[in-house]
Amino acid sequence: MNKFFAMLKDSYKEAVDGWIFTVMLVLAGIVSLLVFSISYQPIPVEQAIPKMLPEMRNPGNPRPFQTVSPERGASPKLIIYQYNAKVDDVKAVPHGGDAWKDEVSFRLKIESSGGGGIEVGADNQPKKIDFQAFFRDSFTEAVRTWAAPAGDERPPYSDAIALEFLKHQLVVATRLNVTGLEKIGDREYRVTANGASSPLAWPHKPSLFFGAVPLSILEMPLGDQIHLVENTIVNGIGAWFVLMAGVIVTAGFIPNMLRKGTIDLMLTKPLARPTILLYKYIGGLIFVFVLAAVGYGGIWLAIGLRTGVWAPGLLWCVPGVTFYFAILYACSTLVGVLTRNALVGIVVTVLFWFVVWLIGTVHNALTVLDNLEVRGQPPRAARKADAKKVEKPKNDDDIDAAEDGPPKPPRTLVKVFEVLNAVTPRTKDLDTLTSNLISRELLSEGEQRREGLKLRSIDWGEVLGVAGAYIVAFLGLALLRFVTRSY
Repeated sequence: MNKFFAMLKDSYKEAVDGWIFTVMLVLAGIVSLLVFSISYQPIPVEQAIPKMLPEMRNPGNPRPFQTVSPERGASPKLIIYQYNAKVDDVKAVPHGGDAWKDEVSFRLKIESSGGGGIEVGADNQPKKIDFQAFFRDSFTEAVRTWAAPAGDERPPYSDAIALEFLKHQLVVATRLNVTGLEKIGDREYRVTANGASSPLAWPHKPSLFFGAVPLSILEMPLGDQIHLVENTIVNGIGAWFVLMAGVIVTAGFIPNMLRKGTIDLMLTKPLARPTILLYKYIGGLIFVFVLAAVGYGGIWLAIGLRTGVWAPGLLWCVPGVTFYFAILYACSTLVGVLTRNALVGIVVTVLFWFVVWLIGTVHNALTVLDNLEVRGQPPRAARKADAKKVEKPKNDDDIDAAEDGPPKPPRTLVKVFEVLNAVTPRTKDLDTLTSNLISRELLSEGEQRREGLKLRSIDWGEVLGVAGAYIVAFLGLALLRFVTRSY
């Protein structure tokens, strides 16, 4: 046991010894202090409610309020309908505390642009389009679609169902504690709410350096702002820097150990060769784990102290990033044993990283395109029919041909990337899983769907199993070469 801890201590010292590690720690500290300097001020009710229900200006930028799931929200299918919510006559009853706790009432007017929306389903089967649906009221169709039971036809529109639909959409999209909903006119409603269920749902005005530099452009719900910092900046850009630093620094661990003189000294120790190599591998993992723990932990602490939000999702990303690096470092270890060249190890590992990232990115893009169906506007021919007397399509094939929207990718290409994604390390899926850990406590259900985090189910066990198999394979080959080679 003493030998174990002594070797582990040597691996730790080697991992943290170097200017890159010091620089990364300093940068992590600076970013944490910068995040700590951000102030978050809840904005008044009159300004907040319209920001919670913004207009959808184009189908490519859907809003949670317009994202509809059949079966009264229980279906995994998502359909984005093109109607807008106009908010005015906002009134509040202050409670003397935070704005998000105030009782509020406002008028909600629904304006439709016609047609349906972008349909996203769990299956990859092509769908036929009902041509007449292009010219129906999109809000009416959204209500009927939402109320449709599984496998049954959509029920007829009624004001009662519309009120249920609106209450559901308001709660999902805004997390308001809706207490009343009354129809007061044609597509006009009076909404009353007992504040929001959480300060995360309430728009806040951020400012840097303890209020010195306002950031009005980022006025959005507090949960969205924290998500922007934690997922986009820290778990996105920050994780990339940590992984790249890890690849560069640890690429020299194995080649340095295999130098003449160093390896001779190592082999005189009463340790088996596989143990020596595995300790070097553990040392590289320690490097990334410490960096991630300091960086992620510092930013999590800064956000918690400034907002009172202690969502643990970001901390769970520390082992996630370390496991991601374990895949890359296993490749680097194998190359280091085979070539004893740090530069070759860096180049090969970065190339491997890029290839698996590219496969995962293309696979995700193809999956989304294969599940998109644009029904938000009439076909071009139909839109110009009144002006130019263009004959309308007469059958489904003509409708599909005239449809506006992204073309379906070839099925062969989709299948090829499904196979490639299945047999390569699921690094992109690992990114999605860590994003889910952060988002599930910060974003509303509607926002999570808008971020594309609910489109398909990703199993932790499958992702870790496939990636773990690559780690075992790379390390197994490296151990075989290290044990059988004469030094």
